[in-house]
This record gives sequence, C-alpha cells and structure tokens, in this order.
Amino acid sequence: MIVAISIFVSISIIALLLFYSKQHNSGFERKYQLVMDLRTVLSLCRQHRSLTHHAKVHHRLDEEVLTRVESQLMDIVQHLVTIAKFENKPLYRVLEIKVKAMINQWSEQSIAKNQMMHGKVIRHCMYLLDDVVLAWLAQAGRDDLYEEYHQNWQAILDSMESLTQLRISIQESDIGHSEERIRYYCGSILNKMNRLSVINRKVINTPQCVIALNRLNEVSEGYADFSNTNNLYSLSSEVSLAISDVYDDMLKTFAEDLYQPLDDLPPVTAESLRA
Repeated sequence: MIVAISIFVSISIIALLLFYSKQHNSGFERKYQLVMDLRTVLSLCRQHRSLTHHAKVHHRLDEEVLTRVESQLMDIVQHLVTIAKFENKPLYRVLEIKVKAMINQWSEQSIAKNQMMHGKVIRHCMYLLDDVVLAWLAQAGRDDLYEEYHQNWQAILDSMESLTQLRISIQESDIGHSEERIRYYCGSILNKMNRLSVINRKVINTPQCVIALNRLNEVSEGYADFSNTNNLYSLSSEVSLAISDVYDDMLKTFAEDLYQPLDDLPPVTAESLRA
C-alpha cells in the first residue's frame, strides 16, 4: 500500500512538472511570436513611410508595392488585435486605429505631417514591444537581465524623444529661430547615438549610419541648407532606422537568452512585394 501511494505521488509530481513546463514553454512561444509580429509591423511601417515620402517628393508611386505593404500591415495588425489578451486589447486597438489612419490619410497630409504620422505608429509599436519584453523577463524570473534591458531601453527612448523634437523643429522651419532648434536637436541626437554605440557598436558603425552621423554633425555645426526640409526629413528617417536597428539587435540578444534566437526578417523590397 505504501509503495502504491509513493508511486502515485511520484507520478502526480512528474505530471504536474510536465504540465507547468508545457505552460511555461507555451507562454514563451506566445511572446516570441508577438515579438516577431511586432517587428514585422515596424519593418512594414518604415517601408510605407519610405514609399509615401518618395511619392510626395518625386510625384511617383509604385501603387502595386504600396498596396501589398498596406495589405500585409493590416493583416498582421488585425491578427494582433484578435489574439491580444483582454487587458492588452485596447493597446492593440489603438495600433490598429493608427495604422488605418496612416494608410487612409497619408495622401492628404503634407510631407511633414506624413512623417510625423508614421513616426507615431513606429513609436507605439516599439512601446508594445517593450511591454512584451518586460512581461517576458518577469515570467522568466530573469532579474539579472531586467536592469540591463531597462538601461538600454532608456537610451533608445531618449534617442526617440530627441528625434521627435527634431522632426517637430523641421515641421516648424518657417517659424523664427527654427535653425537654432534644428542644430540643437541634431547635436542632441548625435550625443544620444554615441550612447547607443555602447549598446551596439556594430549597427552604429555601419557605413549608412556613419554617413548619417556625419550629416548630423554637419547640421549641428550649421553646415546645411536649412531650407531643404526634404533632406532634413531624409536624415531623420536614416536616424530612425538606425535606432530601430539597435533596438532590434537588442531584442535578438534578449530573446536568445530567454528562449531562442529571433528569426531574421526578410528584406522588404519592391521585388519581394510583387512576388
């Protein structure tokens, strides 16, 4: 009898451990997929911004590619709303509303407002990613990684805030003292990007990013045509991409520590979107 009870208890403990292990892995898999989907939304938003900005500046638009981007964006965002937990659903509803507005209203907006509208969607998406990663770290009980992530995220956040202020300054370039503000925020971003180089020197040292940093320095020193807002917006987009790349690489590092490496996102090109 005692032997039978011992066997029953042992089997029950093993079954319970297996159940919790399955639940644990299921939660990690869910967060992994959420991160992957939100990364894809970020990538497509940047592509949409590039396409629409090009259309406004050069009056040429590849409608087939834009339609594919918008279709993919809405499919993923609606999927995220569907699978979101009850307490998080409003945040994903807001993302859906912002993406719909971005898609439906970009043609009516000025170049400046189009840039700002895309920037808001990108920032909202990054905040959602931050929420997922923080919940993931808490679920894993990885207090050792939390402080490192928090410090890195704060550096990303500071860079994004300076970039937002730069874009506002560009948008208000017809107002007095705009040149001083643009120079100031370019210098501020330059300092923030130097901080990001501590997090990821590989991204900051890429040729494209080095060129953007040199342009930031030139603008901050006053060696720029401040009346050419298109060039300034182009510079802000290059900086935005660098910040996103640093954050994406950071996500890869933490995901690998917590669960498994994140899959690389396929490059979004006109050819791939027509396929």
